[in-house]
Amino acid sequence: MKRSGNLRWVDPGQPLTFTFEGETVPALARQSIAAALYAAGRRTFTRSFKYHRPRGLMSAGIEEPNGLLTLGSGGRREPNLPATMTELTEGIVATTQNRWPSVGFDLRSVNELAAPLLAAGFYYKTFMGPRRGAWMIYEPHIRRAAGLGSGTFEPDPDRYETRHEFADLLVIGGGPAGLSAAIAAGRAGARVALAEQDALLGVIVLGALGGAHAAVLRDDSHVPRRDRPRDVLALGVQVHLHPVGVLSGAVLARHHVSREHDQSFLLPVL
Repeated sequence: MKRSGNLRWVDPGQPLTFTFEGETVPALARQSIAAALYAAGRRTFTRSFKYHRPRGLMSAGIEEPNGLLTLGSGGRREPNLPATMTELTEGIVATTQNRWPSVGFDLRSVNELAAPLLAAGFYYKTFMGPRRGAWMIYEPHIRRAAGLGSGTFEPDPDRYETRHEFADLLVIGGGPAGLSAAIAAGRAGARVALAEQDALLGVIVLGALGGAHAAVLRDDSHVPRRDRPRDVLALGVQVHLHPVGVLSGAVLARHHVSREHDQSFLLPVL
């Protein structure tokens, strides 16, 4: 894995730092935590479930299974956040999960010595006895080894807002296909909402085009409209994530549409 020269939406003019496992790590504005750690030389992000073998990144998206971290502390502690999708801000505190005492030296990796005795699915029968209720004794230990982080019982000091939007059409995904569909529906008179999991719309276009095209989608870009590449303008993208005027609904960047309820009610989560 190596860094692509086309990823120009990261701003080298805005350096920042964050804390990872108690160490200060340099980064750039708009980088994900995973990208910054990888650039800093980190290759091990977690440990596997049973044998606690070292695990690194396999992908760069929401599907990444090995990049779950815990962010914050106290009442703001939040576990199981994907490092590949979490955009950095100054002062973030991140820690790894499923390791003891550290991800670099995990004493639980001694489990690998018992690998011949721990066949797949062995726990379905092994932990049912030797007496009734034995599972309640085993369960806490198994859960602690399950690879997920721990939350907090402290009260959250922050307050959160709920936003309600009404639209004729919700387009999920702000890539070329999603933008084209949203623009076409908007031009036909529909009220359109657009949800995208990344911080920017058309990120896949940035990776493919790079260079001058990337400046069009950067938040701080001041490229005059007449000077922007036509192939990107055709997707309807403007500065500050706002599509051209054909969209009358909301543009929800950094949102995942997590579920669908009755009466066409969908839940995008920031």
